[in-house]
Amino acid sequence: MRIGVVIAVEREAGAILADPSFAWIQAGENLYRSKAYLLDLALCGVGKALASYALARLACLPPLAPHSGSVKSEPGVFPLHDLYCALGTAGSLGNDAVGSMYLCRQAVERDMDTSGIGTPVGITAFEAMEDAVMETCPLDLALAVVESCAKAGIKLGWGRLLSGDSFVSSPEAAQQLRNSFGHGVDALSAEAPTAMLVDMETAALAKLCLLRIARPFFSVRWVSDNADHEASGSWEANVKRSSEDLLRVLKAIVGLSSGDLQ
Repeated sequence: MRIGVVIAVEREAGAILADPSFAWIQAGENLYRSKAYLLDLALCGVGKALASYALARLACLPPLAPHSGSVKSEPGVFPLHDLYCALGTAGSLGNDAVGSMYLCRQAVERDMDTSGIGTPVGITAFEAMEDAVMETCPLDLALAVVESCAKAGIKLGWGRLLSGDSFVSSPEAAQQLRNSFGHGVDALSAEAPTAMLVDMETAALAKLCLLRIARPFFSVRWVSDNADHEASGSWEANVKRSSEDLLRVLKAIVGLSSGDLQ
């Protein structure tokens, strides 16, 4: 199984790109391919438009011969990957601990608003969407990822990501989002914590995987702040630590790619 990974900024990906076990080669600006695994990675930048562009670049890559780093001569396929995931930081809309991590197979585009023509907020007009909550990852795949991470000593909770092109940094805005999109947050076991998180990329990726390229997608997010007045300073202080934990998560995901992720 070939996996495509999107990470917003280099500081979140620092430990991953520095790890020699992946044998990364650079395949273009902010685009990396592993010679060790069926794995490609794009740094997208901040926001939904740049995230969408990065996913398109990943999906259109030509096949890479394993371990050689050379592009195969046969025609490529679209999309190239069997699975896409996003890794990075997120703000919590609750009191989730900084450093806690969540697998999110549900995403909402919180600033998609065509309510003026009768479409509920979060739903893209004229698309096959019945709910603002986009569920993009099969349950068995999500459980396999959580189990693999648990074996590596990584605890993942279950969460929902609300994405938009603004940085949520007030308790009032956080409460409004909880009220609007807090119904039915994913909770697959009584022991697993649930969280509502905010970022600026995931919903765009989820939408493309769901509505255009028909591939499973999930995001793993490291809580860097609590979406309040201290959010920007908290992110700056915690991003390096998040990078090291996300490296462990990616290794657990890659460890499944030739086994349970079929």
